[in-house]
Amino acid sequence: MKILVIGDSIGLPRLKKNSCEVELYYEETYPEQIRQVARQRFSGEDVLLLNACAHARTSLYLMRGAANEVCFLQPDYVVVQLGMADLWPAAGRSVPPPFPDLAGKDPWVGPDEYIRNMERFLQYCFSFPGLGVVMVNIPKCSRYQYSQHGNAWERTLSYNKLLAGFVCFPRLVLVDAYSLFHELGETGIGSDGIHPTRESSRQLGERIVEAIASRRKQD
Repeated sequence: MKILVIGDSIGLPRLKKNSCEVELYYEETYPEQIRQVARQRFSGEDVLLLNACAHARTSLYLMRGAANEVCFLQPDYVVVQLGMADLWPAAGRSVPPPFPDLAGKDPWVGPDEYIRNMERFLQYCFSFPGLGVVMVNIPKCSRYQYSQHGNAWERTLSYNKLLAGFVCFPRLVLVDAYSLFHELGETGIGSDGIHPTRESSRQLGERIVEAIASRRKQD
């Protein structure tokens, strides 16, 4: 089984805020949790996972590189987890835009372009017979982060509402990361108020594997 994960820094290891201490090791990230849980869930199958997550990755990457990865890897499942970097307010950003044409834009990717990028990529994925897609919506951040970045919470709800419209697409399963982080509260959000903890990464990985399993039952 080949699984391609396309996401932002939510799927990467990181240091604790203002520290040299590791807060999340690679083996604790949700993509690696997917691989580990899938190996147990689908015993007897080889599980190959490509982690294509990157810092500040936006949905624009789906138009500028992700299609090549789908074409060359020929995965059985694609996990798409993008949106936070798209919608985050420009004020206070310390990370440069991943593409030069995003400079000066607030947000980097507006809702119309965001959903258009997602829809076009899904249509491309579905041109491959049997390819399943797991869409992960945008996780909830801490109350402090939302208080410091105006419109971030409202945009998160708005973009997630747009993603919910994809549930009727064939061969797609939506995983609700926002509700997961909300349920876990402080135990689910790391020291920077944005990225996941070991627990939320573990549970997100498990829910994605469950989504893959449910998709397989329908095939």
